[in-house]
Amino acid sequence: MAVSRMKKVNIVGFAPDKDNVLKTLQEGELIQINSIGDAPEFLKPSETEKEELDKLLKNLEFSIEYLSGFEKKKKGGMLAALAPDIISKDEFNRITQELDIKKITDDIQAVYRKQNELKNDILHYETEIETIQVWKKLDIKLNQLGTIGSTERFLVRINPQMYQEIEKELSSVKLAYVEKIATAIDFVYLFILVYKDAEDEVYDLLKKANYESINLESFDGTIADFIQQIELKIKELKNILESNSALAQEYSDKLDRLKIAYDFLLSEYTREEAKEKVLSSQYTYFIDGWVPEKKIAALEKALSSFKDTAITIREPDKEELPPTQYSNKGMVSPYEMIISMYSPPQYREVDPTPLIMPFFTVFFAVCLTDAGYGLFVALFATFILSKIPKQKKQARKMWKVLLFAGMVTVVIGLLTGGIFGISFEGPLQTSVFGKVREFLMILDPLDTRETATTYSGQMLFFMVALGLGFIHIFFGRIVGFYVKLRSEGIVAAICDQLSWMIIMIGLGMAVFQQIFANVYFKVPASFGTKGLLIAAAGAAIVVLFGGRREKTIVGKIGTGLFEIYGVSSLMGDILSYARLFALGLSTGVIAGVFNKLALMLKGIGGVPGWIFFILLLIIGHLFNIAMNSLGAFIHTLRLQFVEFFGKFYEGGGEEFKPLKRELKYILVEKENIQ
Repeated sequence: MAVSRMKKVNIVGFAPDKDNVLKTLQEGELIQINSIGDAPEFLKPSETEKEELDKLLKNLEFSIEYLSGFEKKKKGGMLAALAPDIISKDEFNRITQELDIKKITDDIQAVYRKQNELKNDILHYETEIETIQVWKKLDIKLNQLGTIGSTERFLVRINPQMYQEIEKELSSVKLAYVEKIATAIDFVYLFILVYKDAEDEVYDLLKKANYESINLESFDGTIADFIQQIELKIKELKNILESNSALAQEYSDKLDRLKIAYDFLLSEYTREEAKEKVLSSQYTYFIDGWVPEKKIAALEKALSSFKDTAITIREPDKEELPPTQYSNKGMVSPYEMIISMYSPPQYREVDPTPLIMPFFTVFFAVCLTDAGYGLFVALFATFILSKIPKQKKQARKMWKVLLFAGMVTVVIGLLTGGIFGISFEGPLQTSVFGKVREFLMILDPLDTRETATTYSGQMLFFMVALGLGFIHIFFGRIVGFYVKLRSEGIVAAICDQLSWMIIMIGLGMAVFQQIFANVYFKVPASFGTKGLLIAAAGAAIVVLFGGRREKTIVGKIGTGLFEIYGVSSLMGDILSYARLFALGLSTGVIAGVFNKLALMLKGIGGVPGWIFFILLLIIGHLFNIAMNSLGAFIHTLRLQFVEFFGKFYEGGGEEFKPLKRELKYILVEKENIQ
């Protein structure tokens, strides 16, 4: 249950070797480099090329995102993203060296700018067409607008309602000609010819209607001619745009290599960031960091080729807090993902990963409570895992947790009779399948039948949920006892943890006697009485010693009495596990509802009935699996984080983050790196 042991390591060498040493450390993922605060004046932070690399990375990332729009879709869709390309270290370095990254990114940006320019021009001309389209019926040349001789010719648009108010007056002006060119929802479009003598009269009426003047005098020819000219320009620009897109398409063929180059530079950038923590003088460099004990030999071997490099190794001081590296293996390792979702353990703290594995898996299974659903979850997780490369360990952990949870759900589902919510009645009940189910089933959560001497399957399922809660919390107290014993000694362990374990045992005995006084075990009343006496003994320890750190007698007793109030919180904590019962019950109920609805649709008859029947079964059960699996995961997490961790776990550790290759798009074969 402990995390990996760490060693404090100091590396000193000659300055010319610094870059190669950092590269070796990065490839081996051997050390987490620390920043050094107080250092001698002759040692200063190393100079880096971060700014130049950062600029190049941003340009490269932009180019990749832009070209991705022109890339031919790969087979596999979303699943293909789970399995990025895997290349060798030699190929990784070779491809990057062959590319003139700056030239390529400059060319791509030039293509992008040209594309944008063309698109903006096309949009501009299309907007112009939209603007003048309403004037298409105007059959005069646009250069004939304005003042010609003794007449004024102009275009206006007016709100339809306002136009109605002035229409009669405007048409009655003898020295004016008004032609309605077009009518839209928002405006009426007018061509007006007026002699100078009547110009003021017309404008007064237009002002009354809040008119808008339209200026098209700069255009030549008719509106129709002008639209035709613009359409020809748009066509020409679209041809150029297509040609430019073809150029971008050509560059998209280099996309895979650009991604490799990006990851190469990203690793370079990461190393330059680490270099900022390395102290240097004119002749030497100094590295301070943490190395897992199991990697010390690998570190010494990796740096053995640097003859003038000295390595100092020591145990962490008590005041030092090394980073945390999990040391779990096999089936336990995937559950580290759950711990990290909460907070990694501190270096000297108990790693709860092995502890939560059985509880998380069983609780998830109890929430889902259907063998068919569990089988689907397990098979789906297996399928996803087959698509994720082994190098992507973090991505695989989640699906391994779901795989294990699905497998246990199959077992729990068989024990509770849940198989896709099927109601085993009539011929199904007497079939071989039904008999096997009945043989394996120990309780039916949906069974509400109850007698004077037996509980219903539903009530028993409720008791199982609370019983699991009792065991979970009690186990948390056991771990808490161990943590207290190790950190504060036997007295603190007894007073703060063992006392509550005694209370829980006593109250558990009393409740057990009450539940099974007349059914099944027929537990005698004396058993419950003994339980209450045991609980009282535990409570006495809490009252007498819960406030032992207080200075006064009153303070000690008062704090002890306040601590015993925690019994109510204990009962609340146990009752919170009723969510296992509720979710498990809802899974079966909803599954059964979908089955009944599907049978009703099947009653339509013929092919349509069968189609609706099958579709509803598939969609309904997939929906139920998705929603209840999500609910099972979330609520199981809550029980671990709130009810279990609260008894012994603090967290707040910093995960071990060694200097390593940072890869966004591709994977490099591990064996070739080390």
